[in-house]
Amino acid sequence: LGTEGTLSQLPVLAEITAAFPLQLPAVPSLPDWVPLPASARPPAAPPAPALAREPSPHLAASPPLSDSSAALQQVDAIPDARRRAAARLLLAQGLLCRAQSSAARQQLELALREDPLLVEAHILQAGLAEEAGDLEGAEQSYRRALYLDRKCCIAHFHLSLVQRDRGDAAGARRSMRTALELIRGRDPHELVEYG
Repeated sequence: LGTEGTLSQLPVLAEITAAFPLQLPAVPSLPDWVPLPASARPPAAPPAPALAREPSPHLAASPPLSDSSAALQQVDAIPDARRRAAARLLLAQGLLCRAQSSAARQQLELALREDPLLVEAHILQAGLAEEAGDLEGAEQSYRRALYLDRKCCIAHFHLSLVQRDRGDAAGARRSMRTALELIRGRDPHELVEYG
C-alpha cells in the first residue's frame, strides 16, 4: 500500500465491516400518495418572523478564551498539579473549539508538563501534530498514549492512519488489526474512551 492508497484497501477494514454491520430499520412500503382533503389538513403554521438586521447581543461573539485572564487565573490557582493539568486540557479543548489553536497548544503543553500521564492530552497533541502535517510528531504522541494505555483503540486506530500516510503499510495493518481486536465483541453503540 503506497501513500496513494486508501484506508478501504486495508484488508482489516472488511473485518470491521463484518464485525459491525450497519443495520437500518426496514422501511414499510407506502401506498401511492393520496392528498388529504382540506378539512383534514393541519392549520398552516404562522410565517416565520423576519430576521432582525441587528445581531442579537446574545449571539455576539464571545471574547477569546486566551484573552480571558479570569479563566487562566482560575486554572493557575488550582493547587493540585494533576487537577490543574486536567483543567488545562479542558481549556485547550475549549480553545480549539474557538479555533485558537496556538493558545490551545500552549495549554496542552503546560498540561503535559504538569501531568505527563494524561492519555487524552497525548491523543489531542497527536491530532494537532497530524493537522499541522507533522506525521512523525503525531506518531510519537500516539505511541506515548499507547505506552500509557495499551488498550486505547482510538490511539491504535489513528496510529494506523498516520503509519499509512507515512508509507508504513505493515505497521498500519498491525495497528488497525489491534484496534479491531480491541473493539471485537463490544456493543457498536458503546462510547469509546478518549473519543
